[in-house]
Amino acid sequence: MAKQQVLTVPYEIVWHDQSPLVVMAKISSDKIHGAFWDPTLARHAKRSAIISLDQVELDGSERAFVGSIFHITRCGSTSLLKQFDAFERIFGLSEPFIFQQLLHSKQSDCQSARQRIVKLACLFAKGLAPVADQIVVKWPTLLCRHVELVETSLGQIASVFLYRDPVEVLGSIEARPLGNMTKVSPELLFGPDEPINATPGLNDLTLTATLLAANCRWIARSRQVRKVGYAQLPEVGWHHVAPMFGIQPSPDQIASMMRSSNFDAKRPKILFSGDSMQKQMEASLSVRKSAETILLPALQQALEALLPIAE
Repeated sequence: MAKQQVLTVPYEIVWHDQSPLVVMAKISSDKIHGAFWDPTLARHAKRSAIISLDQVELDGSERAFVGSIFHITRCGSTSLLKQFDAFERIFGLSEPFIFQQLLHSKQSDCQSARQRIVKLACLFAKGLAPVADQIVVKWPTLLCRHVELVETSLGQIASVFLYRDPVEVLGSIEARPLGNMTKVSPELLFGPDEPINATPGLNDLTLTATLLAANCRWIARSRQVRKVGYAQLPEVGWHHVAPMFGIQPSPDQIASMMRSSNFDAKRPKILFSGDSMQKQMEASLSVRKSAETILLPALQQALEALLPIAE
């Protein structure tokens, strides 16, 4: 069993005029494997220092980021990320919203944003270095909007976009709504080169479908990300995604990835049970309408633009 260690990792971004400051926090290495990074930090980390992101000196640590997962949400992305727990020195970083805090703020230019992405990745890699040599990150879904910045910043990183039938995605969201949707900024509802207009009268489900559709139109601008369908899980993880990330799993590691896939990614003590048929049967009329008229056309645009995981 690995020795317990105290890690110093990025916690959140605060802004001083146009300069991002990174709040650092300490967390025990035995507490870092929650389903999502930010709630894990909130429960177990203690703020320890504030540093200027622009003053961070790069040392190559950012190259520890070897793979990333963009996603439509509610599509098995956490399950795919958890497969990498089979590797002792690989860490699955699940939805670090600090990157969203960084990129959703107005910055002076794209070059500054790219440098800051790299420096923030460097801080993560150095903080996790005692327990991980490589990092696979699952981005928050809104990072689809910044795919081009991520691609030009972290040039070494290979990425996939995980998607699922829109009826099943929106059915899941109708049953368990996404958080903070009342705080969604209007610009997040529009894709690239689309004028930002008022969108009055959207109910929660239509609002969510519109946001996810915008994400799909943004991810369609990628020239590197490969598409992975929910139906391809879990085998696509060890057959194609891991090798794409430069990871060659051994037979024992593949067996461990398989075992991981047998359990619910967010409730690891509960056996996984497929629910696609149930979601299709139980989908409400509002789910079907939003899926067909809002989300599906945008997803089709993304899938036509992205390359398959294997050719």
